Amino acid sequence: MSWLPGIFRRRILYNDLSEELRQHLDEKTEQLMRDEGLSRNDAELAARRAFGNVTLMEERSREVWQWPKLESIWADLKYAVRQLRKSPGFACTVIATLALGIGANTAVFSVMNAVLLRPLSFPQPDRLFQIEKIAGTGESYSASLPLFLDWRNHNRVFEHIAAYSVLPVGFNLAGQDHPERVLGLRVSADFFRVLGVAPELGRNFTYGEDRIGSPRIVILGDSLWRRRYNGDPGLIGRSISVDGELYTVVGILPPGFQFLATGSATTTSAIEVWTPLQLPLASRDPSSTLECIARLKSGVTRQRAGSEMTALSRQLARELPAVFPAKGSVNLLPFRERITGDTRPTLLLLLGAVSFILLIACANVANLLLARMGVRAREIAVRSALGAGRLRIVRQILTESLLLALLGGGLGLLLAWLCDRILVAVAPTAIVRAGEAHLDWRVMLFALAVSLATGLVFGLLPALRMPGLGAAAALHEGSFRSATSGRSHQRLSGALVIAETALSLMLLIAAGLLMESFVKLQQLNPGFDYNQLLTFEATLPLSRYGTPADLQHFLKQVQERIEAIPGVESAAGASSLPTEPILEFPFTDEGAPALQPGQASGYGDYVIVSPDYFRTMRIAILQGRAPAEADTADAPGVVVINEAMARKYWPNQDPIGKRIVIAKNLGPDWVDRPREIIGVAGNARADSLDEPAPPEMYTPFAQLSPHFVSVLLGAIPVRWAVRGKADPSTLTSEIGNAVLSVDSQEPIAEIRTMRELLSGSLLRWRFNMLLLGAFAVIALLLAAIGLYGVISYAVTQRTREIGIRMALGAGRVSVLGMVLRQASLLLAAGTLSGLAGVAMLSRVLKAFIYGVTPGNAGVLVSVAALMFATGVVAAWKPARRAASVDPMRALRAE
Repeated sequence: MSWLPGIFRRRILYNDLSEELRQHLDEKTEQLMRDEGLSRNDAELAARRAFGNVTLMEERSREVWQWPKLESIWADLKYAVRQLRKSPGFACTVIATLALGIGANTAVFSVMNAVLLRPLSFPQPDRLFQIEKIAGTGESYSASLPLFLDWRNHNRVFEHIAAYSVLPVGFNLAGQDHPERVLGLRVSADFFRVLGVAPELGRNFTYGEDRIGSPRIVILGDSLWRRRYNGDPGLIGRSISVDGELYTVVGILPPGFQFLATGSATTTSAIEVWTPLQLPLASRDPSSTLECIARLKSGVTRQRAGSEMTALSRQLARELPAVFPAKGSVNLLPFRERITGDTRPTLLLLLGAVSFILLIACANVANLLLARMGVRAREIAVRSALGAGRLRIVRQILTESLLLALLGGGLGLLLAWLCDRILVAVAPTAIVRAGEAHLDWRVMLFALAVSLATGLVFGLLPALRMPGLGAAAALHEGSFRSATSGRSHQRLSGALVIAETALSLMLLIAAGLLMESFVKLQQLNPGFDYNQLLTFEATLPLSRYGTPADLQHFLKQVQERIEAIPGVESAAGASSLPTEPILEFPFTDEGAPALQPGQASGYGDYVIVSPDYFRTMRIAILQGRAPAEADTADAPGVVVINEAMARKYWPNQDPIGKRIVIAKNLGPDWVDRPREIIGVAGNARADSLDEPAPPEMYTPFAQLSPHFVSVLLGAIPVRWAVRGKADPSTLTSEIGNAVLSVDSQEPIAEIRTMRELLSGSLLRWRFNMLLLGAFAVIALLLAAIGLYGVISYAVTQRTREIGIRMALGAGRVSVLGMVLRQASLLLAAGTLSGLAGVAMLSRVLKAFIYGVTPGNAGVLVSVAALMFATGVVAAWKPARRAASVDPMRALRAE
């Protein structure tokens, strides 16, 4: 028999044991009948008395072949399954409630896992750092060319240090049926070595290919190679037209490679073209135009590397004071944080919101289990009378709770997968890596941990509240009824409902504050008229527009061709438009006291514009005038500042007529003519609507120096604003043709209305508001369901009392009011607790709201009214049922 599986073999042993015990009893019975002359019935009774407890003996004998702990757990599990099968409605309700809470938490965690926890797709990503220059004020800046070269050549703590341009660059590709603008990046030769990435085809950049005068070469992204060149492997070694110049393709990057997430309200393309930086090795230009990334040597700590890089930078600053601040330092930012940016607070907010939902779900399920304890009280009492200890019964209840939690977690994983697809679809592009969210082992482990913790949380409370009843009570109806439906039970259920109400109220208030903030942002005056305004951008190659005269000629021709289109009111070009990244430059006030080398009078966002910019954008000129056609390269230098700059640097003064020099302290390459302030413009919101307008300086394209032209065209495209007499989006093809008529190799890209750009700048706000609003609605519904369950159960337990009241003359209205008063007391206590919770979390909420305070009376009153209204609706049906009780039937039932 040893070949049989253990479970079947054990069954045979059990049967053999039972048969052997029966044989012993039969032999004893026969002996007593023969020796004592007893009848068979008396002999069987005497034999059993002499033999002892047969069942107990059989149980103890079986334990020889068992693992008692495992067998006991398996028995509890089987019993739990049978109990749930007997109450399918209860089981489905609990599983669905838990699936909602666990699924929401798992979905948000999967996004957090993709964004914050999952390693970057580079070898040893924990050794990748972004190197930042920190000023004495604590602000971080990019590196200058001399600083990067010094770091690269003299550091002893990094394997490689690479540089790349501060902003992605637009490249125009020609040679096919139509020109195409793609996003690219200029990088130093060892850039891909720092990342640990090798091309799928061809080779990497080699040392020295990033110097001025080196051959023009390019590495292409896999998607561009397949889309535009049909995945032709023969492209390696051939030349393609990039910005009107021939570049040799030396490599194709692996599929799926992505360096930075560049999607924003204004840019949605991925980086697909990589060219070497053209580094002038003898330059002493101190301007911060390069981002630096480095791979730490094995065994070197982040702290040591930061200290050595700071010391190295200060040594260089003794020779070039403008390169590095005297009290500055170097910060090594983990590259993961450089990529994720400020998405952590948003994800933590969402995780906190779904945690509230999970707690509300636990409270709901705990209330259901407490109510079910009343139904199972006789069963528990009987098991206790038959010898089951309290711990044994508690373990059984916890087993059922954990089983429900695991089933809810399994269904929650499915909901999480669906929610992830929705989150990825609606997530703003600024939440980088959100598209990588999926159910990996971390998410599975999180779901399991949450399920187990949830099962313990909602199962432990009913288990500890289990009534302790003896054998007599097991047979007495009133004993276990009073033990399970007394005041303590009602107080506990009420406390859970109060907690649910408080948590859901806090979520509703947070959602209401975000909604109010979003409305205020939408109503905010951006400082210009965004209606009937179309925007696009064009990349102007240095090979064709590298001089101020060539650039100005192209801009003027394009403006004239666009304004000649029927339906166009005006057009203007600019180095940046509101809601887009802007370059910040220092300036020196000629009327201010002398400054130390490398110092500046102040800083302002620098925007270069065509003469009709303010008229097209409808930005008010508060003082003086705007740039005009007469402000040519031969005319005196002019600049318009905005109101924020005038108030910050010339308070209580008239800035008109003041003279400043932009970028004077950046070195001889940046020498700019002195410029007279000819006007003060109204403030136009820059990067986002929720930030106040920064100081801004506007100068005409016609007065750019050659160095400014080379730097600006090498870093950013020219943006255009076209104001139509009606909807300008219908003129897209005509505008594109107008640009091509000036330069057939100049495609336009990122065509959007200004309304879309403003809306895009609020994507994060809209995302937070919608998700938190959805979570708040779910919490409100769960709280309403919990209140309904408690009131309904209370009505059932008080049926006899209600019947007596009505028999003594209480009317239906009186009974209805009694039940609704009970619900109102619970709602009032929950509301007060929720308001106290909001007060405690006010500091956290302030970071996510705009234009309102956490104590906003309108939001608080509206949410409290909604909470009360929902609670009354939830309690109305059980209240009506109580009011319709038939007194005689209620008393007879008791």
